[in-house]
Amino acid sequence: MDVLRLSFDGLKEHEKEIFLHIACFFKGCPEKKVKNVLNCCGFHADIGLSVVIDKSLIYIEDENIEMHSLLEELGREIVKENSSKERRKWSRIWLNKHFYDVMMENMVNSCF
Repeated sequence: MDVLRLSFDGLKEHEKEIFLHIACFFKGCPEKKVKNVLNCCGFHADIGLSVVIDKSLIYIEDENIEMHSLLEELGREIVKENSSKERRKWSRIWLNKHFYDVMMENMVNSCF
């Protein structure tokens, strides 16, 4: 993981965000759809994706964005490292179970 982390650390901040979004949400999604979402979020996807591809962190296969499972794991670990221990304070939640737990916790807290 340390070797993989070096490639991530060499990215600019907006490129890191693109990588983390793909690791958490967009692996296997159509490139065109991902570019639209990222552009709407202000990430300049054409340039950012090109850089992340050039660093071999992601690749395009059959018009879908793909990445190795170890890189996906790295991205998700980085999100966990940079976030609170409480899931509801994470910058990204990618598992349905975690999302459900956070929503239930928020509902309980808002009722009392």
